[in-house]
Amino acid sequence: MPPKMPKTCFFRTLCMGMMILGACVDEGCTDEALHVLQRKTSYRTSFDFHLEKTVTLTGLHDNFNIDTVGDSIRDIFNSIRDCVDSSARLRFAMWIRFLVDTAHCDVNASVNSGSAVMTISTCGHFPLSATLFRGPGVQYDTDTITFSSCAHDTICSDLRLVNKAGCQYNVWDVKTRARSEQPMHLFTPWVTLLTNVTLSEF
Repeated sequence: MPPKMPKTCFFRTLCMGMMILGACVDEGCTDEALHVLQRKTSYRTSFDFHLEKTVTLTGLHDNFNIDTVGDSIRDIFNSIRDCVDSSARLRFAMWIRFLVDTAHCDVNASVNSGSAVMTISTCGHFPLSATLFRGPGVQYDTDTITFSSCAHDTICSDLRLVNKAGCQYNVWDVKTRARSEQPMHLFTPWVTLLTNVTLSEF
């Protein structure tokens, strides 16, 4: 029988490891017990987050500097600038996996499955759809993780996760924006999809 948890144990993870270790010393460890011991004493946890959300993004032309392009592109842009808003629609259906090491204040994230579909059009014409976030690029900054994905060298999107729980990494805000890389560099403002998303260990 595992030893009783000492009254001086304040850290649940460490105490659980001590209990399992005591049982292993007395009775020998099964493979399952060793696995539990490794997880409980490593300070590493795993989270899965299901992002199921549809959003329409506006303001594609707000950040465009018309003075930086030639006359032909300027004429084209001027002809569509009044109706290019509300032309980017993103539908997310994906699982994001977080691997967290609280002892070293470290986190890694990846798209575990699923994807996002973006549909973008110009003045209601020539709609173009693309599947994004299958193997996206990942950028880590202080308290943020940003996934970036492009298709057709034209349709792009960024998905930003903002950490709000310090080294626990279990509370996040989720933001996104749309981008167009060719023939002009356009992007929408960041839009918040979800706030204070609390993750649970799986």
